[in-house]
Amino acid sequence: VPEVAAGSTVIIMLETNWIGAPESGIPVGPSVLTVQNVSRDVHNLFIEGPGMQIAAGDPIPAGGSRNVDATFHAGTYTFYCPVADHRTKGEEIQVTVTQ
Repeated sequence: VPEVAAGSTVIIMLETNWIGAPESGIPVGPSVLTVQNVSRDVHNLFIEGPGMQIAAGDPIPAGGSRNVDATFHAGTYTFYCPVADHRTKGEEIQVTVTQ
C-alpha cells in the first residue's frame, strides 16, 4: 500500500458483463489501481480520459490481479474491458474524477 503522499489506492473489479469502481469516484492526482479479476473468464482494463490512454498490461487471468499506476485530472474517464466483445456486453463504465 503506498504512503499517503504517493496518492490513493483504488480497487477496480472485473466481472463478466460488469466493471466495479468506487461510487464516490476517484480523486485528482496519482493513484494505484488494484485491478482484480473476480470472474472465471480472462479480462483486462483499458482507461481513456483527459490526457490518458492506459492499459493494465497483459490480459488478467481468472482470479488474478494487477496494479496500475495512473495520474488522474478532473474529468470523466471511460473504463472498459478490451477483450473480445466484452465492452459491448456491458464491461464499460464512466468514472468521474473530481478535485
